[in-house]
Amino acid sequence: MQDVGSKIRELRLRRGWTLRKLGEAVGKTPAYLSIIENKHRPVRRPLLEDIARALGVDVSYFLGLEKGARRPAILEELQELVERHRQEQARHGPAGRRVPILSEIAAGEPFPRDDQFPVGVADEYIEVPADITDPTAFGLRVKGDSMAPRLLEGDIVVICPSWEVRENRAVVVKVRDDEVACKLFSRKGNLIVLTSINPAYPPQVYREDEVVWVYPVARAISNLYI
Repeated sequence: MQDVGSKIRELRLRRGWTLRKLGEAVGKTPAYLSIIENKHRPVRRPLLEDIARALGVDVSYFLGLEKGARRPAILEELQELVERHRQEQARHGPAGRRVPILSEIAAGEPFPRDDQFPVGVADEYIEVPADITDPTAFGLRVKGDSMAPRLLEGDIVVICPSWEVRENRAVVVKVRDDEVACKLFSRKGNLIVLTSINPAYPPQVYREDEVVWVYPVARAISNLYI
């Protein structure tokens, strides 16, 4: 049986589309789609549905199902769940958007960030409210307990690099040797003070030239399954 990536490439070429044209239609880079077509990364269902719409076929084309064929019961249940979610969104205002979750962020000692994905591309995404308008917004998963009880390990913080950094608000900050941490931000003269909520962790003080960047935390999304 032909794999999904090969089917995408075959149909794309039959349509006369380049990777760039398909990427523009589904909001992905040509390099990212090439990885999928060459079976180096599985394609998630939401992206596969976007690709199917762009190329003018039903998603069943890629899944080896005849259009109209009965899907397994679990898929029927998932579809019903998705539809209920869409109805809830319609009742409670405008839909949000998805932002990529790029790595982990230490709420404790600084934790090296792994910049393995280009802006807007990741293996995992999270839906955020419509008021998160920063096009470069991304998510980071909390590791450690220095921001407890406000932020716990496994929670996700949504970062908006274009937003203004404010005093005594949560930020992610990159300091010195590619270290990144989540703290409360404040200034004292030419010094930057990074404070934990958990009193077990002492404040960290840096000169301005030791800080590479500071980005505000726009949202915190709790992990309810731990």
